[in-house]
Amino acid sequence: MATSMAQVPLPNCEICEQNIGRRYCIDCEQYFCKTCEEFHLKSKSCKDHVFQNLGQINPEEKKVKCKEHEENMTYYCTTCSMLVCKICLPDKHTKHDFTLSSEAASKFKSDLIEKIYTMKTVVGSIAQQRAKLEEKSNQFLIRTQNLVQEINKKGTELKNVVDKIVCDKVSNVTKKQQKILQKKTKEERILKDAEERGQLVILKVANAVENQGDTMLLNSHQALLQAIQSMPDMVKSDMDFTALSFKDGYLSEITLTRMLGRVKISKKDEPVMVKRNMLKVTRLPPTTTQDSLQYFFEDTRKFGGGDVEDVEYDEDTASAYITFEEDEAVKIVLKKIPILFNEKTIEVSAHTVNEDESLDIIEEYESNSSTSEPSPTCTIEVRRMTDRTTQDTIMYYFESKKGANADVKTIEYIEDTDMYLITFQDEVAVERVLQKSHTVDGNNLQVKKHIPPKRYPNKALVKSFNPKTTEDDIINFLEARTTFLVEDIDFGEEDTGNAIVTFYDPIDCRPNLENTCPYHFTRIGESCYFFGRHGRTMEEASKECLGLCSRLAIISSRNENLMITQLLNQHQQPHKANHYWIDAYRNSSSFSGPWQWMSTGTLLGKHVYSHWRPGSHSHTKPDGEHCASMGKGESSDPENGYFWDHRSCKLHSPALCEYPLGHKP
Repeated sequence: MATSMAQVPLPNCEICEQNIGRRYCIDCEQYFCKTCEEFHLKSKSCKDHVFQNLGQINPEEKKVKCKEHEENMTYYCTTCSMLVCKICLPDKHTKHDFTLSSEAASKFKSDLIEKIYTMKTVVGSIAQQRAKLEEKSNQFLIRTQNLVQEINKKGTELKNVVDKIVCDKVSNVTKKQQKILQKKTKEERILKDAEERGQLVILKVANAVENQGDTMLLNSHQALLQAIQSMPDMVKSDMDFTALSFKDGYLSEITLTRMLGRVKISKKDEPVMVKRNMLKVTRLPPTTTQDSLQYFFEDTRKFGGGDVEDVEYDEDTASAYITFEEDEAVKIVLKKIPILFNEKTIEVSAHTVNEDESLDIIEEYESNSSTSEPSPTCTIEVRRMTDRTTQDTIMYYFESKKGANADVKTIEYIEDTDMYLITFQDEVAVERVLQKSHTVDGNNLQVKKHIPPKRYPNKALVKSFNPKTTEDDIINFLEARTTFLVEDIDFGEEDTGNAIVTFYDPIDCRPNLENTCPYHFTRIGESCYFFGRHGRTMEEASKECLGLCSRLAIISSRNENLMITQLLNQHQQPHKANHYWIDAYRNSSSFSGPWQWMSTGTLLGKHVYSHWRPGSHSHTKPDGEHCASMGKGESSDPENGYFWDHRSCKLHSPALCEYPLGHKP
């Protein structure tokens, strides 16, 4: 300001017009000499006027006026962070800290200049990280390209039968590369957006500092501070590109599918090493992590064997290889079989790798060569019942001395195989049952221990498709209708119209295809229904429906109740249930409280449809009858064939599940 003022003639005092006007009255907007200033301040009406030296003011600057008093905003209240006039100051800002607007503007300008420097540092760092990200990306592309070349080079040594395996391996690498590059693009976009926002903030603040006057600058200081606060913190890109390596296989007709070797995925480049003193672990629970496995097998007080050198964990196959530092660690672990990990029994066995062997966790898992004992089971399978044998008869028999002489935890009827699954509290009860022969209703029962089948969280069975359907047709259909990428399809040796589809990620519960009922569900109007086949408690029935992407049935109209009743009457099976759980529930804190639909919270009042059994709606017992089911009646009337009944939530009945079309369960 002082430099620009020196380039123009000094103004004369506008009062005496003789002396140089070196003082400026902000209130009167006039130049004064020192003598005239003293006389001016002696006047009662002007005694509070504020003067500034000539070099501190810019008379051409637009003044911000007080909207209430039409006075110049001479002061700045630091307590309230706002400009005030000479009338507002003693009236509304008593005992507040204040200063002249010019002094406040000077300090604010210094703060802004310091913040500009800091923001430039942030933007510079972002630009460096973008460059580093691009460099990592280029290196990653080179590594993946070299990897593809190695796979193709090895593929040329094989015959036609291996060509398909070559294509599959390359395709897998390409898809993984695409996923990593998509992540890189997203990361780059975040950095670019942050850089551009930073540049805009810098431009806005710098423009205010250079071009706006003091009062305008102070008037917009809140907006400038908000813009500075919107400046992103230091954005750091810590993305690590997956390191891919390729291990040559060896030619052998027995291990044809391993001739191409194995693509290894790790967070950073690691040399391919031969692993010795290795423990093979299978049947791991879904909650397993690489770190949890290491900590578990290092704890010698429990099931561990000592210090762990390396862990290779494959989530898709629920298996892992544990390499110990000491020679005796594997033997120590094997002496502790059976082993419980995360409250589940896992299979462990010794596994030694020679220098020519390439590890493939999927093949090792599916070979089922583990020498450990199967996981303990407390469930038996019961077959060969007569048609007149009821579920209650079976349960009472196996709880008696002739059976297990122990309480039955759950009993389920499997219609497809005409079999009961009976679960006890422990294995001792199962062993007692297996040591005897069993006759019920004059029939010799077939009883054996139930071994649950292995489950693969990333596999699905596709059934009954047209023989003309190609592999690409199935892949395109599944990937278009779901959010999962297909890794592989196995059609088997015979043309059965079935195939096993392997996805890259575990399959979770997603909404079904629009207007299509899930498998085993029957459509009624705008909903699909599933009639459970196994007796469960109310809580277990609710979880069963949830596992089927549905909920317990909510019956909201007479027509819906009638159609469900008709379906129940048509639902023929040798051991048909008399009750099916529905979604109605009453708060357990009150024996006479209102009933409501659990999933929606809707109260079953007099204006909401219900179909309680006559005389039962007002009936209450202090024994926990807080759940509802559709129970079979004696009437021949189709609608009255099934009534709603109060029942204890701990009783066992099948679930009646509902899947509303067009809605997420």
